Amino acid sequence: MKREFNGNAPTGTQPQVEAAFPETIHEEEEMFRKMALERYLQHMSYTQQNSENSSAVSHANNTAPSASARFQEVLKIGQGSFGDVFIVHDTVSGVYLTMKRMQLLHRPGERYKGLYNATARELFLLRCLKHENIVELVDYHIDASGALKMYMAVVAHDLGSLMRIWRHKGPRGEPSKGRMPLSTIKCLFHQLLSGLAYLHSKAIVHRDLKTSNVMIDEKGVLKIIDFGWSRYFPPKCPAKLTGPPCPISYRPPEVLITGKHKQSYDASIDIWCAALILFEMLSGGKQLINASSEAEAASAIVSLLGSPSSTSKLYYGTPQVDITFKKNLPRRLAHRCQLIHIDSDAVDILERMLQLEPADRATAASLLDHRWFTTPPALCLPSEISLPSTNTYRWAKS
Repeated sequence: MKREFNGNAPTGTQPQVEAAFPETIHEEEEMFRKMALERYLQHMSYTQQNSENSSAVSHANNTAPSASARFQEVLKIGQGSFGDVFIVHDTVSGVYLTMKRMQLLHRPGERYKGLYNATARELFLLRCLKHENIVELVDYHIDASGALKMYMAVVAHDLGSLMRIWRHKGPRGEPSKGRMPLSTIKCLFHQLLSGLAYLHSKAIVHRDLKTSNVMIDEKGVLKIIDFGWSRYFPPKCPAKLTGPPCPISYRPPEVLITGKHKQSYDASIDIWCAALILFEMLSGGKQLINASSEAEAASAIVSLLGSPSSTSKLYYGTPQVDITFKKNLPRRLAHRCQLIHIDSDAVDILERMLQLEPADRATAASLLDHRWFTTPPALCLPSEISLPSTNTYRWAKS
């Protein structure tokens, strides 16, 4: 099917809701609980409307029953821990959107209604975040069955699929060396860093950065998606986070060593994940760390990046450590990169990001000005990226 979405929100004016970031973790949790209950009581209908002067609550009463009729499901494209993802057609504006559907803690009619913390955080963060390289939240409401539905712009291509296409030839039949052109890689990675720099400037850690959560729209603009694991993490309130973030192969060493224990980490976890994504692009889709367990991942890391310093308190002085690292192993990352013809400037970026000590990793903002992006071939414009002429949603409509 030909997708008509032009990047604009459906017609009408979306109610403006003031959103400010909390200053402490306790305040954040309390705000999420309050927000969840308030949004349910208002029936969560912030659907676009023709009258700019109508209140969100009165609009909820008028439009909530017709929301399911307005947004018609076309194709299920994904399933996760907290819900399902669909392509839907907005019958009012005529555009196609991505809908993420998640259940409430309890269905209507029961004593307590609220959102899972991860769901509430994703909704709250997407309402607050406004950046070209962050997926845009278009609309959201709760339907009669008690499901929260979040609507976002359809982003046609995921990074992993593009890398697989370029292994053989370009999307338009261009000759390929087994990977995307270097100018394209630089453009996409610069956009990824720009999105991360914005998130980190707002004290937000994504925590689940991987190729399937990096999308590219039809204009070549990269979008970071899926904020279900993300956390607002104010510097004034250091805290331990539960649950190991990101897949094992993307997990940084400071997370691997503590296993399922509560961990203290910061935005440098996203820098580590971004470096692994860069290596995948430069290698034509090969993972730097390919492991099925924490022990395998830790072993692969030290074999490439060498042993931590013998004086490291993080790796040799932390109690409740599940995995220990071998000592006196040399660093071999540069040699691994040379074998697959990764240039020295790209190696320098990888070296700056893949530091065992989190505090030693470069920030996303500092890397935006790295010489690699301007060294020939320089990064191209997003509009110059070669993309497939079709996407996986076109066939779904007869």
